[in-house]
Amino acid sequence: MELPVIIASLVIIAAFLITAAISDLRHRRISNRLNSAFALSYVVFALLMLITGKATFSSVGMSVLLAGGVFLLFALFFYLGAMGGGDVKLAGAAALWVPAGAIPGFLIMTALFGGLVALATLIHARFNKLDNPEVPYGVAIAAGGLWVCSQKLFEAS
Repeated sequence: MELPVIIASLVIIAAFLITAAISDLRHRRISNRLNSAFALSYVVFALLMLITGKATFSSVGMSVLLAGGVFLLFALFFYLGAMGGGDVKLAGAAALWVPAGAIPGFLIMTALFGGLVALATLIHARFNKLDNPEVPYGVAIAAGGLWVCSQKLFEAS
């Protein structure tokens, strides 16, 4: 991909992920509208890439398939009560934008940032004497997504 396309995609990704992280921090909620718009923006981006010949149907299909797998993995955590539904949808939408080979890195970085966010949440709860604090895991998903997707920019430059 050309550098301007990579920069444009990174700006889109960053805008959605940062918005989701701020929403999760403030309200412990990530709206369905935001997650839907994030996923739909990938559809538009993928169509443009297909039309211009910068992507193939198999590469787009692989992105969708892997994002579905990430969604299902996070849905399991939702089922176990470990995270909210907005987090699950955000992870799936973010995974659409992650290059196929970088999905393991996305999951690893999200887990690492998740540990830091959980630790910060527990420390905050302890100092403020809060019971059952909710971890804003959308922050970790956003950080993991930004970390991995920004690697595209560094690799292309």
